[in-house]
Amino acid sequence: MPNPYTIIDAINQVVETVGEFPTTTQPSASNDTTSIYARAEQFLDRARYQVLSLGWPENTEMSRPFVAASSRISMTGILSIQAAGPDQYRNLVIRKDGTGPAVYDANTRGFVSTGTVYLDAVLLLNWDDLPLKLADVVVSKAKLLFQRRIQNGQLPDQQLQQEYIQSEMAVDRNEAKESMLPPNTRQNMPPQASGGQQQQGG
Repeated sequence: MPNPYTIIDAINQVVETVGEFPTTTQPSASNDTTSIYARAEQFLDRARYQVLSLGWPENTEMSRPFVAASSRISMTGILSIQAAGPDQYRNLVIRKDGTGPAVYDANTRGFVSTGTVYLDAVLLLNWDDLPLKLADVVVSKAKLLFQRRIQNGQLPDQQLQQEYIQSEMAVDRNEAKESMLPPNTRQNMPPQASGGQQQQGG
């Protein structure tokens, strides 16, 4: 299900944990950077990055080809990568070059500047693009951290921690990959001779 919450809905869910009244205006849209609502929006942004960076079916693309352009492979909007397909043997990561985030080959100690690489990529989604379950996880995490920083009440912390755990358990996970080892790689023990030597009686 698509995200049913507007960003203002999410902000109000966060501030209600410390007893604040709801707002009808998005702080960042009105250049508000200091109010309690602006702080709540900042916590939502942080939680969105933290949650999405783990990788979920909704924001993970498998074996996606990335083509070099202008002597680099841009990773704008990508949170993490893992080499895949024909490049799965490579140790590729994201590092910042002079322009922005780009694909870096840790083995050759240089940025990938030509050709195409295949990557499992974890994408940064905008708030409106989050599915319902992931939006619930982001809001629950933001509520938990916000209450700790603003009020730090022990009982609310326990309740919000339980809410976060429940929302996190409800989200679907990526399926585990099959082993990348080729078949028949285990060294078998030589066959054992059956039976033993018979002792001769005298």
